[in-house]
Amino acid sequence: MVPIIDDLPDFYKELASILVDIDKLKLTLGKLNGILPI
Repeated sequence: MVPIIDDLPDFYKELASILVDIDKLKLTLGKLNGILPI
């Protein structure tokens, strides 16, 4: 999916929020790995 030029700011906001979610997910998984070795 190619973003239209007008959509770029929203596109980057979405991208940033997704990256933040991935960071939170990694932190959560890291904590879980500390408790439950996988």
